[in-house]
Amino acid sequence: MKKRLEKILEDNFYNEPRIMDYATLIVANQQAIKRDYNRTINIVSFLSAVKSLGYDPKKVRFPVLPVTLHEHAGGKLTDPHVRLKVIGPSDLDEDVMVRAYLDCPMEIFNNLSVYDNDSRSILSVN
Repeated sequence: MKKRLEKILEDNFYNEPRIMDYATLIVANQQAIKRDYNRTINIVSFLSAVKSLGYDPKKVRFPVLPVTLHEHAGGKLTDPHVRLKVIGPSDLDEDVMVRAYLDCPMEIFNNLSVYDNDSRSILSVN
């Protein structure tokens, strides 16, 4: 099963970059906390950092990059989930970038919107 999931991640993500909106970020983080996943976001700090750069978090689409397929929570074997790097806005003049790591349930990851970098448009909403 792990090899199949890694293949799914490889085939779908790298050919179809994904984005996460505010509401999905909140739900994914709540699920990660509920499932005792190892990487969760201090959502208050994360959203505060986004706001400090002049953005309304509710209007931001966050690119997400899969780091690894993960199968442990609190040191115990659990259902596979994806460790994501969540990318927020940046201020290049100040050398600041908002980012965090989040262990995301597969059912949420698989339903993220697919984004086309070239046309800067959403290709599909799963």
